Amino acid sequence: MEVQPCPQNGQHALGELPSSAFALLAVTLLARSVDKLRDAVAQLQSSSSAAAAADVGFVSASISDAAALEAAVKEAVAARGEVDVLVCNAGSATPGLFLEMPIETFESQMQASQP
Repeated sequence: MEVQPCPQNGQHALGELPSSAFALLAVTLLARSVDKLRDAVAQLQSSSSAAAAADVGFVSASISDAAALEAAVKEAVAARGEVDVLVCNAGSATPGLFLEMPIETFESQMQASQP
């Protein structure tokens, strides 16, 4: 399966997946805007019969709020199971290993995408 990069945000990038891929996925979208998330889920589910049958949902949180983000991830895991693939499509980049990055550096990167 080939997935083309999308210049928009994560909720749009998933629209680039072949519809047959959705039969294999439980997809949870995460963003700040509940209205945009609802629209994105509806758009994905209406894109094909395979996507309509997929387990697609959303959780809402700002990635700049660590407590809200942690709660949203816990909610997503409770609803759809452990995360196998994570697509991060926000923020900026600081060289170094993610697991060794101080939380303050991570937070400043994520705030870069705040409106």
